[in-house]
Amino acid sequence: MKERIDPVHVTLTPEDECGLYFTSGTTGPPKPILLNHKNMECATITEQAHHFQTHDDNFILIPPLYHAGGKMFWMGNLLVGGKGVLLNEIGPQCVLEPVQNEKGTIVWLLVPWAHDIVSALDRGELRLADYDLSQW
Repeated sequence: MKERIDPVHVTLTPEDECGLYFTSGTTGPPKPILLNHKNMECATITEQAHHFQTHDDNFILIPPLYHAGGKMFWMGNLLVGGKGVLLNEIGPQCVLEPVQNEKGTIVWLLVPWAHDIVSALDRGELRLADYDLSQW
């Protein structure tokens, strides 16, 4: 029989740190940015409002989770109780299959990933007609 472990009670404030992110380095070397709970809350609410995510959305997210863009968009979806699917690999087919199979309505892609999909379509390695993407 397992020993019962009581939950740890921790008091947090909006000013307590909760995430370390890094800038892209557009103005020099990438720099660490320490965010607090209030920063994350505001970013999540802003993303949800900006992208009009609803409870019916299913967000397909491709790591990296350290990237603020994808993570904040995804958290905006979770804020309204939308479904989220976290992929474990990247590639043109690895994006389109989950959009079809999981009925994804939102996908966060970096430009190189979108370029890979378009290039695979141009080369005939991938055909949109092979996928039901109507909900996307």
